[in-house]
Amino acid sequence: MQPAYSGHAHTSVTFHVEKEAEDPLSKLKQPEEISLSRYFPKGSIYFYAFPAGEESGFFNGIEPWIEELVAARPLLCAGPNLRVLSFAPSIDHGCRALLEELGGEMLDQERVIALPKTISFKVKGAQRNVLIKESLTQIATKRELIMAQPYTDEHLRNAFQINPEISVYLNDKKNMEDYIPLEHLPKEYARFESGQQFAATQETFFLPCVVKVSSSSAGDGVRICRTEEDIQKAKQDFIALKGIIIVYQFVESISNCCIQFGIPFDTQKDIEIIGFNEQFIGKCGEFLGGLVPVSQFKAELVPVYEAMLTKILPKVRAMGWYGVGGLDVLLTKSGEFYFIDPNFRMTATFAFVNQVRNGKIKKSLLGFTGSFKGTEAEFREKITPIARLGTENQLLNMASLTYQEGVYRFNGAVVFGGNEGPEVVGKKLLDLGIQSSTLMCLTA
Repeated sequence: MQPAYSGHAHTSVTFHVEKEAEDPLSKLKQPEEISLSRYFPKGSIYFYAFPAGEESGFFNGIEPWIEELVAARPLLCAGPNLRVLSFAPSIDHGCRALLEELGGEMLDQERVIALPKTISFKVKGAQRNVLIKESLTQIATKRELIMAQPYTDEHLRNAFQINPEISVYLNDKKNMEDYIPLEHLPKEYARFESGQQFAATQETFFLPCVVKVSSSSAGDGVRICRTEEDIQKAKQDFIALKGIIIVYQFVESISNCCIQFGIPFDTQKDIEIIGFNEQFIGKCGEFLGGLVPVSQFKAELVPVYEAMLTKILPKVRAMGWYGVGGLDVLLTKSGEFYFIDPNFRMTATFAFVNQVRNGKIKKSLLGFTGSFKGTEAEFREKITPIARLGTENQLLNMASLTYQEGVYRFNGAVVFGGNEGPEVVGKKLLDLGIQSSTLMCLTA
């Protein structure tokens, strides 16, 4: 059931094709500072995290060590007015010092809130959820909290600024038809109430097709099925899941993009397009990383922006939601476009789009998660020289960093441009001892 609207809100937009015929996105080229603070009330606490497992009706299969890195991304783009809640390892003094040495503008310590060290990467599943929720009840008591995918427990409701049910509703793919015109959605072949029901079906589907867990992120619940064997594997992969499974039309596309947008909490301020990244997708549909081009203009996206700013996002604002997010969209050779995934939360590439938009990096970026095994001295010798922000020799951009049991883990990006593409730079990073499935796929 769709959440109740919170009343009529200001819905004018900053993007008008007819007024910007020569360059519809000239607004995006202005040097105005972009950050999370632009869209949330002063003093808000941003927690970039997801419930573990299928807690609160959302499927999250990401490993806790990756979540530690994810939760630290807002430290890079919080702006002047927000506080950030993160896991202890990602704000460890040593890692913080290394990131500052690389040029990262870290938040003042008083605006960084650390979860207890007992919530380590070794704590998983239900136990992890219990410990995080216990901490949230103590940290956020005055409707200060913004969480990427919020818990829906009744006793936590007063901790969140936005009604959690609205965020949960918007991030569920089955509800996209309520706020996105049907002509811009792929055809739905079938819907199943659970993984078990999907596994039991004898239906046949037009191939190729895409099987998705209705409420999930980061490609965790996505399988591109080109053969009957792929369908059977998807059934086995999802058989234990309790959430809705949807089988969609496979759209032949020439580009897969995530459009980053912002809806300010002040309803008198315009909805904005922040930028975009192209999606780097694995052969099975898994999200491997986002490519952020140094030029944030792509002519083919003009009608997509117009649809978002005039038909889609005003409906979202009217529901009472605000903040930053991204809509994944496929562009076809014939000029059609189809929205395939909603992300009503900060996305994996938001911080990188901010850096490009704010002029901190003047090359293109390809986001990835990686690791480096070694001592601090070895890190400084091999990684630091090629990871200093904005330098001519920069090959790696680092957004968040942890160090545990002799291994540095990080969320970062390949920095490339000129005569060297991401494949060439990716090979150099691998040669330095960086390990990453994305880089392996990129250079294969």
